[in-house]
This record gives sequence, C-alpha cells and structure tokens, in this order.
Amino acid sequence: MKPSTIRVIGKKFTVVFGDSPDRGSCEATKQKITILHDMPADEERDTLLHEVLHAIEEAMGLDMPDRHIRLLATGLYAVFRDNPEFFRYIGERIGKS
Repeated sequence: MKPSTIRVIGKKFTVVFGDSPDRGSCEATKQKITILHDMPADEERDTLLHEVLHAIEEAMGLDMPDRHIRLLATGLYAVFRDNPEFFRYIGERIGKS
C-alpha cells in the first residue's frame, strides 16, 4: 500500500502520487513529497526514498549534492529490498511488549 503520509525527523509529510515535473519533488517548507505516478514499482520506491532523504537533508542542514542523495537512496533501497529481515529489524519498535 502506498503511503499518504510519512514522518521525517518528527514532521508529518504528505505524500502525493500524481503529476510532477520530475520523477519526484520534496517541498520541505510545505512538508509535501510528490512522486510521479505510473513509474515501475522499483523506480517509484527508489524515488520516494530519494525525496525522503532530501527532507532529512533539509531538516538536518546537510547541504548534500543531489548526486549523493540519488546514489545513497539507490544503495539503501537495494539493501532494504534484498534484505527484508534486516529492514523489519531496523523498523522494529524498541521496547515493544
């Protein structure tokens, strides 16, 4: 299921799958991520991770070049996709009963 919101460093971002001038965009001041619809599933997920990294970059004042964000997103997506048990472990709530 596609997310309609995502929390990034404590802020709730709206996620819209629709028209976008690029594959995706992140408007950090509006807390909105837009992902171009009708992309292949892997490309869509990679793009969403890319835009989330832009939101993190903005929130933390990292000033990273887009090329670095693109490469990091693709690398992380590949690790998450190829290691679902690792992804579940990372996402597990600490101290859950």
